[in-house]
Amino acid sequence: MRLDLEHASSRRPLGLAHNATSFHEDLRLTLLELDRLVEAGRLARTHREDLEMEFRFDALEDWREFVNRPHAGHIDADVAQQADAEALLARGKNAIVATEAQIVIAFQRIP
Repeated sequence: MRLDLEHASSRRPLGLAHNATSFHEDLRLTLLELDRLVEAGRLARTHREDLEMEFRFDALEDWREFVNRPHAGHIDADVAQQADAEALLARGKNAIVATEAQIVIAFQRIP
């Protein structure tokens, strides 16, 4: 996920947030199971959409919860810039915004 520090109406790059390997493995297994159900005729793909999800952190506690989530990997950001961004959040200023490309697929159950 791309990380930006937002102030007023402008953003500046902060770094990247990576998911842990366990997240990617869980996702891979889920996609394999969905493919199996489509091949077995139990589900049909009905819609696909590419979009960008945005997570906004206005409070330091919310940011730390994101960083410590179960499938969190590492944050790839300059340590000093990250500390400055966290200090701004602690003072109620600015926000850290994480954006990530997503693919959404809708399925219909086949009786």
